Amino acid sequence: ERISEGRGHGRRQGNLRHQHQHAASACPDCRRETQIDFGLAAAGDTVEKRDAEAARGRQREKTSKCGVLLLGQLSGDGGDELFAGYDRYRSEDRDRRHGPLERWAMGRLGRMMPRGMRGRNRLLHLSLPDGRRYLNRLTLYERAEKRQILRPDVFDEVARHDPWFREAERLSRGGHWLSRLQDVDLTSYLPLDILTKVDRMSMAHSLEARVPLLDHKVVEFAARIPPELLLRGGRSKHILKRAMTGLLPESVLEKPKRGFAIPLGRWFRGPLRDLPRDLLLSERSRRRGIFDTAAIERLLADPRRGRDLDLPVWTLLSFELWCRAFLDGRPAAVASNHGDVRHLAPMERNEARRALTA
Repeated sequence: ERISEGRGHGRRQGNLRHQHQHAASACPDCRRETQIDFGLAAAGDTVEKRDAEAARGRQREKTSKCGVLLLGQLSGDGGDELFAGYDRYRSEDRDRRHGPLERWAMGRLGRMMPRGMRGRNRLLHLSLPDGRRYLNRLTLYERAEKRQILRPDVFDEVARHDPWFREAERLSRGGHWLSRLQDVDLTSYLPLDILTKVDRMSMAHSLEARVPLLDHKVVEFAARIPPELLLRGGRSKHILKRAMTGLLPESVLEKPKRGFAIPLGRWFRGPLRDLPRDLLLSERSRRRGIFDTAAIERLLADPRRGRDLDLPVWTLLSFELWCRAFLDGRPAAVASNHGDVRHLAPMERNEARRALTA
């Protein structure tokens, strides 16, 4: 038994090393299949599953020749939105207990603290009103941070639009606070991110992913469950776990929630250590004129850089790859057709003028 366990451990370690190398080499394929719409590190987990999915696809092809149709795989997507399973719901339940006076005091104290000081962002987050506080939890780059990393003309253009205006409107409606958060996630995060990503990556490997929890009868039933039965005493999915008692082991029901995050920190300090600088500080990125190069230099050279900055950097990398795939070359093409750059965004005008005079 010990020998077999050792062999299994060796295989797992070898698989991990293979996954890290594979994810680094699979970036172009991942970009094409997801159209780089997502800066989520969870997308990397989908990349790591490509070999297994491809094997299932080959198996499906073989079985189809024998007259057997494999539908693919079942997904549990929708369970967190319907039955309040996200950890951020529990965090919001805790954070919203502060009264108006406490929030005012925390906001005043946070604004007095120097930028970068430990605890400052937490105080500013807690000072936000209900609704906006939840959206802040989902935001990587706040207004002040965007002002730092973007060139002034680009920031002026971006700042005119509130990316959360639809969600903010939904959160301002009446009803229980938890129901409003679920409503926002069901109508934005789930269809525009989770389901889209899973559908693209599964179909790219000839797999049919099904989401039984999103059957309309299940959704309608879950919508009638009182919020107090979904989140009780800090326990998420309370009523679902009660319903599964006796059907599933206690160790499964009470197992801590685990996401699909990939080891960004290990990659950025290992096989991908040069990737952020190679992409974000490249001549191609500088010439595009979106990022403030000096600010990006400071971000990548920050000695405090650790897991808190890994996801923001990953998001910038995703945006840079998106620009290369869909934005680069567009100003030149538009300008050559119309000869007028006034209709272009400020960040595109210089590039278009250079194309016209070349």
